[in-house]
Amino acid sequence: MIEILCIRHGQAAASWQENPDPGLSEEGTRQALGLVPVLRQEKIRSIISSPMQRTRQTASPLCKALHLPVTIDNNFCEIPTPALVPLEKRLDWLRASSHLKWPQLEEGLHRWRDNILNSIRAIQTPTIIVTHFMVLNVVVGSIRGDVKLVNYRPDYCSVLRLGLTEQQIVLLDLGSQAQSRLL
Repeated sequence: MIEILCIRHGQAAASWQENPDPGLSEEGTRQALGLVPVLRQEKIRSIISSPMQRTRQTASPLCKALHLPVTIDNNFCEIPTPALVPLEKRLDWLRASSHLKWPQLEEGLHRWRDNILNSIRAIQTPTIIVTHFMVLNVVVGSIRGDVKLVNYRPDYCSVLRLGLTEQQIVLLDLGSQAQSRLL
């Protein structure tokens, strides 16, 4: 079994509707640094990150500690919002969408979900993936057979542990859950 650790990025310096690509806040940087002692002993061979600043900044201390480069993969990027939704309305769109089930969502989101799951199934070595809240929901929802877009609430820098066996993704540990409601 190949172990895959999916990590939600640290706390961002700005909200999703204020900045399309914020870096980490001071607290987010502390959270990212806090991953190093927890994951230093893992037998990781690869680190993948979404291209977003907050994920790359979360991955950076792990890359240094594990002496591994980061591979940027757009398939682990944040949930795509429709082009007609302005930046300041993104959170409203996400809140409205979060209550929907996959059959009610647009085709573009189905492609996004399929790309995430196919990318995970293609991994061949123990890997860390630094990504986003909604990406982790795609993965957990798929494993559980849950058709809701939002089906759990990973905390910042939470580590979702997965196993990959013969193209089947297995849930090993959900990691820490957020104490506050995000959506």
